[in-house]
Amino acid sequence: MFCIGFSALAVWFDWRSFRIPNRLILFGYFAVFLLQMLWLDGTVVWKLFYLISGGFCPIFLMGLVWIAGGIGAGDVKVLSVLGAILGAKEIVLCCFMALVAGAFIGIAAKIIIKRKKIHFSVAILVSILIYFFQNGAVF
Repeated sequence: MFCIGFSALAVWFDWRSFRIPNRLILFGYFAVFLLQMLWLDGTVVWKLFYLISGGFCPIFLMGLVWIAGGIGAGDVKVLSVLGAILGAKEIVLCCFMALVAGAFIGIAAKIIIKRKKIHFSVAILVSILIYFFQNGAVF
């Protein structure tokens, strides 16, 4: 539920100002750290490795898209927070689904409402919802 709530909050901020504030990202990292330390099984070293590997994976993957101008830095940071809780393997799948969802949303926005810029955070939320519905975690 944290991933869905965090993504929805990012969409809300993004929709209001086309920005995702760093204080939301810092809150997300702090909450993920607490969640990982309290509920994930394993040693502290394993928990930190899981958190760091999941957090850096979207930075490397989606950083290239950001450099090309396809998404904003806030979107990359939101994916990084989500990766820190989901893990590297799962966030790679979510990044791919977000890119596909973003392409569909972008095409629809251009055709229907003649808008060139979209809120990629919506595509991130869609990818998180698809991921959790696919895995049966949301009812």
